[in-house]
Amino acid sequence: MADKTTPELFVLPNMRNFGDVAGFFRYQPMKIIGIFLLWCLLLGVCWPLALLALVLAPLVWLVALPLRLLGVCVAATFALLKALLFLPARLLG
Repeated sequence: MADKTTPELFVLPNMRNFGDVAGFFRYQPMKIIGIFLLWCLLLGVCWPLALLALVLAPLVWLVALPLRLLGVCVAATFALLKALLFLPARLLG
């Protein structure tokens, strides 16, 4: 079951906590507004640094993608191990 911050499109039927563990599908509008306001403040204080941050942000995101994929794989591995360890208890009742 999805919580109120997760769009229904991204809810996985058998792994309801997987989106929370990975952190990919969390929708946080206030975080986006806060980042935008901080960027506007930086633009007023030091506009070259703000433009540099605007250019480098997609590059940092691209570098972080393999690490996020690794995090998803590790979370899935731990979820599988947890399911295997609790399987006897689930079978017994």
